Amino acid sequence: MDLTNLNDLKSLLGKFRIQLSEKLGQNFLVDREVLEKIVASGELKKNDMVLEIGAGVGTLTLELSKIAGRVVAFEKDRKLLQSLELVLRKFKNVEVLIEDFLEFDLQNHLPPTTHYKLISNIPYYITGQILRKIFSAKEKPSLVVLLVQKEVAERIVAKPGNLNMLALSVQFYGNPKIISVVSKESFYPAPDVDSAILKIKVFNKPKIGAGSVRVSSAKNGTITTSEGSISNGVNEKNFFRLARVGFASKRKTILNNISSGLKIEKVKTKKILEKAGIDPKFRPQELSFYDWERLLNEINKNEKQG
Repeated sequence: MDLTNLNDLKSLLGKFRIQLSEKLGQNFLVDREVLEKIVASGELKKNDMVLEIGAGVGTLTLELSKIAGRVVAFEKDRKLLQSLELVLRKFKNVEVLIEDFLEFDLQNHLPPTTHYKLISNIPYYITGQILRKIFSAKEKPSLVVLLVQKEVAERIVAKPGNLNMLALSVQFYGNPKIISVVSKESFYPAPDVDSAILKIKVFNKPKIGAGSVRVSSAKNGTITTSEGSISNGVNEKNFFRLARVGFASKRKTILNNISSGLKIEKVKTKKILEKAGIDPKFRPQELSFYDWERLLNEINKNEKQG
C-alpha cells in the first residue's frame, strides 16, 4: 500500500469509513517526491527519536519509522486510530498517542536531556501554537521539519526590512530555511493555499549574544556579525516583552513604539536608540535580530542608571 497514491489512500479511508474533517485541517499528502524531501530534510539516523504531530493515516509516520530508532506520533482524531494501527502494524518502534499535542504534558513524557527531532505535516491553523509550545519547553528539539502554509514559512524566514514577531520568535531559537514550495495539488483534499517544507536547525543556546557585533553606521543601523550561539545573559522573557512593544504598531517608528509602550520620554528613548546604533526613524520590521538585542541592553542600562 502506497498512501501517496490517491487510490490507495481512498481505499484505506473507505475501509474504515473515515470522513475527513476540514475543521481539524485534515489534508493528506499524496506526493511521493514531497514525502521523500521531508524525510531527507530530517537527516535521520537509526538512533534518532522523532516526534510527529498530526499523524493522520500514517503516511509520514511509516517513512519515519523505517529509519528512526523511535517515533512518537500524536493524532487528535480517534477515528484514525484503526488505520494507523494497520499501516504501522509491522513497526515496534512507533508509539501512537491519541492526544491533542497542545494540551499534552510533553515534559513528563520525555525523559530529561532527551534529544529529539520534530518532523510533521501539521494542521496549519495551529502552526503558531505548536512553535510556541516546542520552543518554550525545557527540552527543545534539535531539528524541526514542518510542512506549513507557504505564506507562514515566508514570514518565518523574513530578514530585516520584513521582519515580524513570528520570525523573531523562531529565529531566537534556530535558523529557519525553506527547503521547497509544495503545490496545493500535492494534497487530498487540496487545500486553498500552497505549502512549503520549513526546516529549522535549533541552536544549542538561544541566539542572543551570538558572535561579535559591529555597528558600521549609527545613521542607518547597518550591522555586521559573526555567527554563533553563545548566551550573553539576556533575559528571554524581557527580550520578547520588548519585541511585543516594538511591534505594537508596524506603521509607527521604533521611537514612538518604545517610548509609548515602555513609558520612556521621547528624548531619552532617542538617546537609547542612538546608543544601540538604531535610527529612531526606523520601523520595527527594519531592525535586525541583533538590533533588538542591543536595544534591550541599552534599556537595561538606562533602568539601572535610574
